[in-house]
Amino acid sequence: MFTFCPDCSATRRDVSVDHDAGTVTCPACGATRQYESQPLLVVTGASAVGKTTAYREVVGTVDAVVVESDLYWLEPRGDVATAWRSVPDESRHGFHLLRYASLGQSGRPVVAFGSALGDAERTESLAEADYFPCIEYLALVCDPDEQARRIRARPGWDGAADSGEPWADVDAQTAANERFRRLADDRADYDSFDNTDATVDETVTAVGDWIRRRL
Repeated sequence: MFTFCPDCSATRRDVSVDHDAGTVTCPACGATRQYESQPLLVVTGASAVGKTTAYREVVGTVDAVVVESDLYWLEPRGDVATAWRSVPDESRHGFHLLRYASLGQSGRPVVAFGSALGDAERTESLAEADYFPCIEYLALVCDPDEQARRIRARPGWDGAADSGEPWADVDAQTAANERFRRLADDRADYDSFDNTDATVDETVTAVGDWIRRRL
């Protein structure tokens, strides 16, 4: 783990990364080690915009480590999801970035699918954002009425809505969809793809092409 210093045994999230030199420096003792600097690509969006479908189709087709950032919520037994909910947002998001930077030490960029890091301002305010030379974003978005229809058409939606599952909250998810759309309008490093009228194949192609242009 690059945040652990073998010279002084300190583990610090605020290590200093020199992306040009490819080094990481311990803030406690000043020891410097090699660091594999890789960009982070984030494919994000609210519920029912096609993130998971695109993820399944893109894995293995691009020269990058492709990961599902919402994996913790999808753990079948539910123990991890329950524990994960108790972790403060800043710690959760910082851990995502630490995990992806660690995967990047394999020498390949990381593409993270999921909503966790979609708020660019919040993500880049974390110390862990400095582990990457750049973070770029693609938000999948759609018309809010179409998004609401997709959410309600999901198997088990009624029960999930009654039990308060976040993905099933139509109002919250359509509001999130609009936030992602505004971020794409406001930031040069934030793109969007509106798949309201797009087929699944068209969405997958758009996502794959966006990734390949950045590798």
